[in-house]
Amino acid sequence: DQIRCGIAIPEANVRICGSSCGLSDFGDGKTHQSIEDANAMCTIPHLTVLNPCDAVETRQMVKAMVTHQGPVYIRINRNDLPVFTREGGTYEIGKMTRIVEGSDVVIFATGAMVWKSYEAAELLKAEGISAEVINVSTLKPLNKSEILKYVTGKKAIVVAEEATRIGGLGSAIAAELMGEVHVPFAQVAIDDRFGTSAHSYGELLEHYGLTEKHIAQAARKALAKR
Repeated sequence: DQIRCGIAIPEANVRICGSSCGLSDFGDGKTHQSIEDANAMCTIPHLTVLNPCDAVETRQMVKAMVTHQGPVYIRINRNDLPVFTREGGTYEIGKMTRIVEGSDVVIFATGAMVWKSYEAAELLKAEGISAEVINVSTLKPLNKSEILKYVTGKKAIVVAEEATRIGGLGSAIAAELMGEVHVPFAQVAIDDRFGTSAHSYGELLEHYGLTEKHIAQAARKALAKR
């Protein structure tokens, strides 16, 4: 209510950092694992929502947030993640980035799922399936023209996110594509449940079906429905 009434309604230039989001606080369980934060933030009018895939993109995002007019929420993972973002670049809010080029299936990924989607593309490549991986680091606003650019010519679409599937990136992309594109669509996300404690981050990603194996399987199943 404070974010909605005190920040979003007056469109105040406030920056909110959600720390240890998703399942990244693996040891402290459901009370410390925010798997619905970005979904909820995206429903608040005027609020821009960002979800970086690595440390370099985070730095570039923070610089972009300083000059952006209006409230911004940034979602931060607490673990070390592989770097895919080019050093020295400038982050543009709303722009998506191609991580891997492909022609058969497009995987829209956000946050830590960019890393897992890259690994999934490598698994699929070994099977002769060409998977394109797109980093969607601006969750809101979503750029419809960017989405359409990457789905054009693809045989299937997969969305991978470390968040609950209800009201998340998958739902948002599906809404943008409704009536525009008619190809199989699959989501890799967390079902309608809270997190839990584990010995490692990787253990939780496996438990909730958020690994490269799960993303690759989602792509295979979607392609099989053609």
